[in-house]
Amino acid sequence: MKKLFTIIVIAAIASLPCMANFFDGGAGVGDPSWSTAANWDDDTVPTSTSGDAQAINVPGYGVVVNNAGAQAQAVNVGTWSWAGTLTIASAGTLNIVGNLLIANDVGEIGDVINHGQLTSLATYMQAGIGSLENNGTFTSGLLILGNLADSISMVSNTGDMNINGWLYLSLLGQDSVFNMNGGTLDITGKLEMPQDGIGHLNLHGGTINTAELGINGNGGYTIEVTFSELIAIGDHTGGLDFMIGAGLITSTAGRTPESYYDIDNDETTLSSTPEPAAFGLLAILGLAFLRRK
Repeated sequence: MKKLFTIIVIAAIASLPCMANFFDGGAGVGDPSWSTAANWDDDTVPTSTSGDAQAINVPGYGVVVNNAGAQAQAVNVGTWSWAGTLTIASAGTLNIVGNLLIANDVGEIGDVINHGQLTSLATYMQAGIGSLENNGTFTSGLLILGNLADSISMVSNTGDMNINGWLYLSLLGQDSVFNMNGGTLDITGKLEMPQDGIGHLNLHGGTINTAELGINGNGGYTIEVTFSELIAIGDHTGGLDFMIGAGLITSTAGRTPESYYDIDNDETTLSSTPEPAAFGLLAILGLAFLRRK
């Protein structure tokens, strides 16, 4: 059975287009390292000038960047009808001088998990089912969820994200979710909700700072804000209050969404406050506790 499996895997690898250096796991399951030459089909580790690197799960598992100094000209995670997984360990660093493409084709799965440092010129979540989980430091000149139609994109953050340009919550995708669970997200350009996309922003922790904010109240976008803040330069209370009134911005945990414009600092903050009933209940419980003492 092992010999048959090996023949099948070799045949499958042989059928892949010879267009780029792809991860074939030649060193074996015990060594999924990016920096091991035998793990790449041409037995050379990708560099900043060696063309596309395809992080695909040919041997049944993905590639792991577990030390500093990894580089690539471009990386495609999930393509050629193969799922792909790229993990950057806490001690790992990967610098992509070009684009990071996640889940390139319809129905394909591409997962990127960053615990270390990941940098790219631009990051596109393509037509497939793509996820980007950042628990370390992620820097990109552009981040687009739902870049192509039919895409399902999910981003989760508990670390530090730096977008040195625009972040599109969903360009053409029909199911894009950004979970802000902690940490920080700094956008030097614009957080945009394009007309043709459908996206959801969940502000459950941490802080988002953006130079510009593109609000879309057509019903294609929702925001859930609990223990988090979205801070944008300029006065955006009109658009945010419209979305709140339309039920497109909501809160959980007994809280109420609100927007506030600080004229002195010229910035708008979207956050949430405890609902009056919840606050009153806490006061009553506190008073009862004091009486018991």
